[in-house]
Amino acid sequence: MEIINERKASDKTYNDLLDMLLKSTYEDNGEAMTNEQIADEVLILLFAGHETTANTLSWLFYLLSSHKDVLQKLTKSFGDSTVYDCINNEYLKATISETMRLYPAAWMTERVAMADDEFEQFSFPEKTIIIPFFYGLHRDKTFWNNGQDFEPERFILNPKVEKSKYYFPFGAGPRMCIGKNFAMAEMSFFIFLFLKKFQIKPVGQTPNMNPLITLRPDKVILNIQSINV
Repeated sequence: MEIINERKASDKTYNDLLDMLLKSTYEDNGEAMTNEQIADEVLILLFAGHETTANTLSWLFYLLSSHKDVLQKLTKSFGDSTVYDCINNEYLKATISETMRLYPAAWMTERVAMADDEFEQFSFPEKTIIIPFFYGLHRDKTFWNNGQDFEPERFILNPKVEKSKYYFPFGAGPRMCIGKNFAMAEMSFFIFLFLKKFQIKPVGQTPNMNPLITLRPDKVILNIQSINV
């Protein structure tokens, strides 16, 4: 709250999230958000993108450790680029996308029918709770070739797959994850910096899936060594 009050009293302009929220107004009445609402928005963005990204990164390093070819292609793609360039790295983005396809942090979601509705042979009375099963959809052989395999190239060879109706790592619609871009940037920075300093190898242990609110991996154990040693 102290930072919010300091920003409001300042005449400086900052190109960041807080400035955007301070300048935002509601479409219906033109009013700005209260300080409490602004603080809530910032906290939601930070914490909603914390456990989910940690889970995704854990799955990603497990997958990389057991797929040496992908790991080599990824580290080679970094070349002489800097951490600031990595968010535009096509192969890095594809690797993250493929990880979220196989192990989506939001492995399911729920929606409530606002009125009586129907789809094909199914009917949904008003207030029916509908639970889309993203984990199953992401691996369905009807929509994915080699759907059980870890193949980042699929997102490069067919860029449209990221926006297809069979891929929902961040949900969809007006309630799509607000932290999507933040999470992608956060994960890209971490992966780039981590692989510049460490090498990873498998130890023959496969994590168990712990499907709670998010799809958590149980015990990701890897052999991690400093590259400088």
